[in-house]
Amino acid sequence: MAKPAVAKENTRKTPMKTDDVKTTWDYLKTILQKIAHNDTADLSFDLIYTNVASMVENNAGNVVYNGSADVLKELLGEMRQSVEATLEDPNFIEQLKRTYQDFRKTAGIMKDVLMYLNRGFIQKNRLPNISDMAMNLYRQEIIDHPAVKAKIDAILRNGLNNSLANDDRQAYKDTVDMLSGLGIDGKRYKEELERKIVDDLTLIYQRKALELLDLGSTLEYVKRAREYIGRETQIVQEGYEKGTAEKIIQSLKYELISKQKEMILKIHNGMENMLVNVKIDDLREVYELFSKVDDGVDALAAECSRYLRIRGEDLFQQFSGIGGPEYLEEIIQLKEVFDRFLSESFDNSDTLRTQIQADFDYFLTLEQNISQANDDNAVLHNNEPDYGEESDA
Repeated sequence: MAKPAVAKENTRKTPMKTDDVKTTWDYLKTILQKIAHNDTADLSFDLIYTNVASMVENNAGNVVYNGSADVLKELLGEMRQSVEATLEDPNFIEQLKRTYQDFRKTAGIMKDVLMYLNRGFIQKNRLPNISDMAMNLYRQEIIDHPAVKAKIDAILRNGLNNSLANDDRQAYKDTVDMLSGLGIDGKRYKEELERKIVDDLTLIYQRKALELLDLGSTLEYVKRAREYIGRETQIVQEGYEKGTAEKIIQSLKYELISKQKEMILKIHNGMENMLVNVKIDDLREVYELFSKVDDGVDALAAECSRYLRIRGEDLFQQFSGIGGPEYLEEIIQLKEVFDRFLSESFDNSDTLRTQIQADFDYFLTLEQNISQANDDNAVLHNNEPDYGEESDA
């Protein structure tokens, strides 16, 4: 019986004819299909390399490249059927992982046997290499298939909810691990999965902030927000890749602190009441929360300054008519209180120290500033031209 024809090494210097290209590709296609189905025992890799090189050297690299993609798509179609069969199965993720691992193994062997294609055709034409092409196809044919994608989205959402409840997150973490491996230089993970995670959790954090504001108490908001942020930070750090966890925690702090800082401080004049009633411990709670974000201490300094300026000017108005000593005594007492705030509530913050000192410097020169302003106004008034009636000529 005659043996089936196979493509041999092309030693001719003349270009391959169309029939030769077809014969060579048919041989290579058969080889790639065997690789796709783990039937590699009797393959002659030297012969494969030689025929790939022959196709590339005779300007038929596109036939091999596009044909390889078709073989991979055919394989992925079979794999997708096995994945879809487990959509309602508890072992769905396990099946998806096995499919992914098997496909990566197949793509790795194909990359090796087609390495001449990579050097001689793919680079020249700036195409994705075989590995990247294979992963792109896996995403398109498996992960982005509507039924599979819907199932993965559901697992991700459930995983997010479970992470918040500190339940078992194994299925979720397995999904994250698999999807992160699909990225070319991590782009899939960064651009799709990470964005979904951060966006979904941001909505949860926004709702939590509104829930805490509805409590109607600065102190209650601060206490519960600190507890929530501490608990959520631990869960996020345990459940997510480091770079993603950092983005989630940044969103968490922004939504619960930075975005709401003005509202938090002014709930029923919350911080002002703490300052008026010398609530050392309560102010420490506020400081510890606000110091978690870059602009938090600045917000506290602004609120302290607003209160101090109003208080200092009230004292000036109250005591200026009966002499300066009483005013100075009140200012000194106020300074002692704020020194306590600084050391016992605000951890000797340089930002708050600088702002408080500037405000007290302002008080001590307030009378001088007002007198100077009055003198300036008098000079301006005296220098105004006389617009009285001119005498009759």
